[in-house]
Amino acid sequence: MKNRLIFAIISACIYHLLFTVSLQAEVFPVNDILVTGPRDERVNVVFLAEGYTAGEFGQFELDVQEILNDLFITQPYMEYQNYFNVYAIEVLSQQSGTDHPATADDCPPDMPSFHANTYFNSTFDYAGIHRLLVAKNEQAAYEVLEDNLPEWDVAFIVVNTEYYGGSGGAFATFSMDSAAPEIALHEMGHAFADLADEYEYGGLTPYEAPNTTAETVRDFIKWRFWIEETTPIPTPETSTYSGVVGLFEGAVYHAFGWYRPKLNCKMRALGVPFCEVCSEQTVLSIYNLVQTTIADYEPVDDSLTVSEGETLEFIITRMQPVPNTIETAWYVDTDLIASDVDTFLFDASLYGAGEYVVRVNAVDMTSLVRNDPDEFLFSNLEWDVTVEEDITASEGIIPSKARLDQNYPNPFNPVTTISYYLPAADKVSLKVFDPAGREIATLVDRFEEAGKKSVTWNGLNSGGEQVASGVYFFRLDTGTETIVKKTVLLR
Repeated sequence: MKNRLIFAIISACIYHLLFTVSLQAEVFPVNDILVTGPRDERVNVVFLAEGYTAGEFGQFELDVQEILNDLFITQPYMEYQNYFNVYAIEVLSQQSGTDHPATADDCPPDMPSFHANTYFNSTFDYAGIHRLLVAKNEQAAYEVLEDNLPEWDVAFIVVNTEYYGGSGGAFATFSMDSAAPEIALHEMGHAFADLADEYEYGGLTPYEAPNTTAETVRDFIKWRFWIEETTPIPTPETSTYSGVVGLFEGAVYHAFGWYRPKLNCKMRALGVPFCEVCSEQTVLSIYNLVQTTIADYEPVDDSLTVSEGETLEFIITRMQPVPNTIETAWYVDTDLIASDVDTFLFDASLYGAGEYVVRVNAVDMTSLVRNDPDEFLFSNLEWDVTVEEDITASEGIIPSKARLDQNYPNPFNPVTTISYYLPAADKVSLKVFDPAGREIATLVDRFEEAGKKSVTWNGLNSGGEQVASGVYFFRLDTGTETIVKKTVLLR
């Protein structure tokens, strides 16, 4: 019995030791290469070192930067760089390089065979194809990402060899051949945007993808929104149609019966741009992860209460494509109040006691996307606003000083309302001026009793002519005070 007890204790200790070891994370240095926002609000791209020894991580950083330099001058990544965070993880290998068993039939005759003890066990000649460079230990890559940067969205494995090779799949893998940036872009098309190869060779099983299809009926082609009515289907591979989107035969490893959107594209050959269809799919993939066109907003509470005599300011920060193609529209209930602005002032005195909904829509109107059935490029925010009766006003208590409220809406088109308050009967002047100080229009010029007043301006000058879009100023003059407010007219 005693021996059994000792054995049980020893077994338990061994199990605990093994279990503890298995839970230990493999932690490596993580370098911030580009950080544009919180990880949960960006596409997080991670580069994993493969075949780099301790003394080669300086070169690894240079290699990563070389890839990024090309990535962010390529459409559509160029326009959406602000949607990405980029990190580099210094995964340590025992030896420099990768494997080349020289077993593929298409091996270059002058390329030697070699072997290296690397972290992800990468190799050329995978599946009998020489240039197919694959990290065979994918599980190790998953574990490194989980232990070091679990918020990752797309990962590259950068293989420290100058020979040409790469692959897609769960991880975009590529060598540091002179064509490395182009290989990386092509493989990111696979790993990030789910794009298929558009070349004919390879003999692999074809499949439907955002940029490949067996469909030949125009009305059912998935990229039909990019095809002009004058473009024949299928589309001849001639110079006449070299610059248009159509239905070109030869794609996804088959010369016949499968089609691609354009005569040439980066998913078919290196050194050319992504076609319109592949660019659109990439933008949709970005928004599928980022999930919003609005980066930040105030107030954070979505249920607000305000007095009739008060105002509420609503502010959003748009995401930042370059150029910024996100347009905004502000509503109170169903009424459109302002467009293409980031700040909206809700003047409760213009609405009275009751329940209202303030809503802002933000839509990316980029020309890179023509078909967004899931509305990835559309976001909206809503606030429930309760306007309570102003007891002070209802009791007839008059403000002690004159007050000029911000006009509403602002910016405006075509009409805005200006409210002001008088503590006593007085001679009042309310005029509109341009930034140069020139008088544009007179809205009020009379003697008025004390109390709250409102007047509208329809964007016309004193001669009844429309004024141009721009900044203008309202100036309220009483016998004792002068108050100025700025407004913006949008045509």
